[in-house]
Amino acid sequence: MSKSMPNSGRSGLSLVESRIYLQVINNFASNIVRLNGQEEVLWEVAKNVIGRLGFVDCVIYRYDGENKTLVQKAAFGVKNPKGMEIVNPITIRLGEGISGAVAKNRRGEIVHDTSKDKRYLEDDDLRYSELCVPIIHEDRLLGVIDSEHPEKYFFTTEHFDILTTIASMTASKLAKIETMEALEVSKQDLESQVIEQTSELRLELQARKQTEKKLIRAKEELEKRNAELKRFAYVVSHDLKAPLRGIGSLVDILKQNKAIAEDEESMEQLGLMKNRVRRMYAFINGLLQYSKIGFENSSYEEIDLPKVIPEIVAILPKPENTMVVYSNELPTIFAQKILILQVFQNLIENALKFMDKEAGKIIIGSREDDDYWELFVADNGPGIEEKYFDKIFQLFQTLRPRDEQENTGIGLTLVKKMVELHGGKIWVDSNPGIGTCITFTIGKEKEGSQTGD
Repeated sequence: MSKSMPNSGRSGLSLVESRIYLQVINNFASNIVRLNGQEEVLWEVAKNVIGRLGFVDCVIYRYDGENKTLVQKAAFGVKNPKGMEIVNPITIRLGEGISGAVAKNRRGEIVHDTSKDKRYLEDDDLRYSELCVPIIHEDRLLGVIDSEHPEKYFFTTEHFDILTTIASMTASKLAKIETMEALEVSKQDLESQVIEQTSELRLELQARKQTEKKLIRAKEELEKRNAELKRFAYVVSHDLKAPLRGIGSLVDILKQNKAIAEDEESMEQLGLMKNRVRRMYAFINGLLQYSKIGFENSSYEEIDLPKVIPEIVAILPKPENTMVVYSNELPTIFAQKILILQVFQNLIENALKFMDKEAGKIIIGSREDDDYWELFVADNGPGIEEKYFDKIFQLFQTLRPRDEQENTGIGLTLVKKMVELHGGKIWVDSNPGIGTCITFTIGKEKEGSQTGD
């Protein structure tokens, strides 16, 4: 008897089991961060995940796409008597046995009684229950996790969900390592090319045309590598988000468990984990946005600040006791519109988020110089001590604990980078308990800004 959409006769997880499994997931998520080899990841699953889940046997296969076979690469139980050694490792064809079928169909299965399943392949011993899930990344088969147990009907739906989450996290890590290995090879190739070209240039200083051709090729190669780095940022972002989705899904599953729902401490820990997953999502999105600045510059255009700033204010959630005023008529400037609007949105959001006064007030204004505009957002909020003036513009820096107030520590770093991309400067003036004013400059010229001293 087998189930691709598993249902089990066994009862659900106990509270103790649920806590153990949650800890296993957390430990695995932490441990794989430091691993740099693909086999290291597979053995981490076999040795430090499977055993703690209470399973007695497991084999992890890697898929060989060229030969369309599954090769045993890591194991737990009888197949692994010591170290990272597999006794009599076998290779099976795609579609052969239960593991081969799961790999071919790319869909996990629970087999409650292998004696009734003609696909079952006996490796080292007969076991009656089998749980098998594929390791898949972006629709690409990487391998299979196959676990067996001597008892019939041993594996449950919860076991299936947990092992599926482990497989998803494993797939993301393996894909990331493959990407890093490919980039390292590419980097070494590029370094070799640069060394070779440099040597040639030293010998051909008199051949200007030849030098110019090589410089053009080098420029094209640099643009190609920058494009690869940009794609890499997207890949890493996806690979980091995949295990987060797995953890978030598992948290939702565990919250539905009756035993956990009745345990206040467990629900509190799950809520804290869910908040941190959301924070990490925002963190990754901020990093991705930060990495993109400078790669996707738009053209300069005329920006009517008196029109667009009120539109920004209108869409932001604002407490009833906080008002936004304008100290004077805002100017029309020339800049990259998307970036400048984001600068204002971040500064105004910060002022609203940290407002601590019963009668909050935010002032938006400008001052004119010969060559540039000074634009500012001021508030009567809590203020900032002078020793933190530089820190607030540094990446990942926050003035309050993240569990106390949601904040990625990226927003003002983005603002600073976007202002500097226009050739501008940004600074803060503040008095604790009185308020804060953040000012930045934008040049008056239509292309490329000039800043004040």
